[in-house]
Amino acid sequence: AAVYAVAPESWEEWAHDGLYTPTGEPYSLGDFLYIVDPAAPDWLAHFSRELRESVAAVGFDGFHLDQFGYPKSAVRGDGRVVDAVFIEKPINDGQLVIWKNVGEGEVHAMDKKFPRIGEKKPRL
Repeated sequence: AAVYAVAPESWEEWAHDGLYTPTGEPYSLGDFLYIVDPAAPDWLAHFSRELRESVAAVGFDGFHLDQFGYPKSAVRGDGRVVDAVFIEKPINDGQLVIWKNVGEGEVHAMDKKFPRIGEKKPRL
């Protein structure tokens, strides 16, 4: 699941939570997805509801939640600058991005419980 992006046909509904370049263009991944503020309360409510509905309909055991690491900071439609992600160290070991205010200790604690993508066992 994309943590903070919407398809073009949904952009008008979510443009108010969109992330924009300094020149006012919406950030997007080509013409495939438009990026919204992942911390916007209405987006979080929508995204959480979609995940719950998916579990109820299909019975998923879990989700791979991905984010794109881009943009690092952006301007919301209301003019507020937001930091979308915080890269704590160079990307070289599968630890792609850590959300701002999530420390390395918390990541290591999760490593002890869950394997990273491509790994069969948690890191102990």
